[in-house]
Amino acid sequence: LPKPMIRISHDEMEGYMTLPMRKADDAYTLSEVMEAIKDTQLIAEINTKSLFKHQRTFPHQRYYRQLKMMEIPVVINSDVHMPELINAGREETISKYNNL
Repeated sequence: LPKPMIRISHDEMEGYMTLPMRKADDAYTLSEVMEAIKDTQLIAEINTKSLFKHQRTFPHQRYYRQLKMMEIPVVINSDVHMPELINAGREETISKYNNL
């Protein structure tokens, strides 16, 4: 069975992450999610699929600095559901992340 997904409050970060479930009305904060990633020595994904169409990545670019400050390793890629977008926004995102 797939692991349960948690809800992350909209003002913190859009998206979902696999963590233990909480009550439906008790969303994790972004800080809690990042701490869980760091504590479990996981790698965070920066998904670039929507960079050209919506000018954003998942997580949003505003969180790159916090990822770096917490020394959380990242992988930068796009969504492989559409092969023609396999590298969409990847180089731009790598450059932006590395130049913080």
